Amino acid sequence: MQKQFNRLFLGAFLLITSLSFSAFAGDSISNDVELVKDYILNSEYLELFDTTHYRIKCENIIVDDIDGDGITEAILHMFPHFRQSPTILIYKINKGKVNRVAEGLAPGEPVGLSDKYLDAHTLGLAVDMVAQDKRPIDPATLFAIGKKQNPGHYVFYRSFIHMDMRKGSPSFLDMRHIDKLPGKPQTCEGFEFPDVLEIHIANYLDKGKCLFALTESGLFIYKIKHIQENGLLDKELIVKKLKFNPKSMITAANGNILVIDDKGKSHNIN
Repeated sequence: MQKQFNRLFLGAFLLITSLSFSAFAGDSISNDVELVKDYILNSEYLELFDTTHYRIKCENIIVDDIDGDGITEAILHMFPHFRQSPTILIYKINKGKVNRVAEGLAPGEPVGLSDKYLDAHTLGLAVDMVAQDKRPIDPATLFAIGKKQNPGHYVFYRSFIHMDMRKGSPSFLDMRHIDKLPGKPQTCEGFEFPDVLEIHIANYLDKGKCLFALTESGLFIYKIKHIQENGLLDKELIVKKLKFNPKSMITAANGNILVIDDKGKSHNIN
């Protein structure tokens, strides 16, 4: 059974040295959520470049078996501090042990820069790399090499790779579905990832259980078929462009996802 804890529940997955939770009346804190919280605090703090522990802002966490393998996952929707950081992280919880899945997600179309995020490039802790030849980039192979030689965070685009030296186990983003990036080519200096408005898990058509991520540019639907041994996702991405301004999502009585626009009208996206 899916267990979802939204911003009212998790108002602050956020303190510099601790994470605090305030539950709904009548709700108890999930043991799985506590395990993830303890893992972040004690084993792998997020976005750690040196010794600075930035405040973690979690908007939502959903506990479910997203890939149907019988092992529980916790899907964490967060607001990061650094550009190029994922806005969705996945943690596997198996027999009381937590591990972060290497591949995160960053739904939405990249947008021009704001003043909301820090840039690891300005710290001298990030590079953008371009292949010298025009052979297709194989992310799995390059990520395997990179995490042995230079553990850090890797973001794969069609024409270049961003890598930064954040601490913790290696992490990965696959952004090759993006056709055009703002700013200069082959560098991430001119854009950032958009905010994710909400996440939900529900069935979608004949694909079964999917992760829905709502952004201002559209609804991003991820069918995660399998979490591979190397931490990469065997997934299918479906993007639904919206002809209205989205504000939120709800799950209808029949299990379908409805997107609510800025005028309060609901839209069935199936």
